[in-house]
Amino acid sequence: MAAAELLATGGQLLIGDIPNQNMRSRFIDSVAGHEYNRRLWGHDAPPPSVVQDDGPLTDELLLDLVRQLRAQGLHAWLAPQSPTLPMANRREDLIVRRP
Repeated sequence: MAAAELLATGGQLLIGDIPNQNMRSRFIDSVAGHEYNRRLWGHDAPPPSVVQDDGPLTDELLLDLVRQLRAQGLHAWLAPQSPTLPMANRREDLIVRRP
């Protein structure tokens, strides 16, 4: 990742609001997800599937990115968003730090 290569020692990078298709699916399949959709749509039917043009970002891709960054000698974490954010149930943040 080019942005991570530009980090100085001790520098940090935050890539926020990353949509994760697997996280969204887990939420929609949960009790909380069913209640959320019932309040939002007024029925129990699942919402329509939303897939990005280049394909969805998934657990596998995001965790592989963390692995690659760590293999380059960087610290990297996926972090949950604050539950007060509207899409926190399906998005996460990536934090990268150069030691």
